[in-house]
Amino acid sequence: MIAPITGKLRNQFFKDLTISLVLGAAGGAAWWNLYHIPNVQRRDAYYAKQNHPDRANLRIHEFCGYDNRSCPRTPPTMWL
Repeated sequence: MIAPITGKLRNQFFKDLTISLVLGAAGGAAWWNLYHIPNVQRRDAYYAKQNHPDRANLRIHEFCGYDNRSCPRTPPTMWL
């Protein structure tokens, strides 16, 4: 008589679990390094450019138009 196959379901479960964790970690690392980090760097560069001292007067014009008499010296923080 042939011996029954035992542990096949358990072995398949651990194989599937291992493969899914490895692929998930690889996909997460790829997303983090190829999408998230470049977008954060692009965003930080944009805001660094916006907060540059040479652009201080331009920022006021962006919020108040070209008439500075009715505009506060710095825009409210909710506008930033």
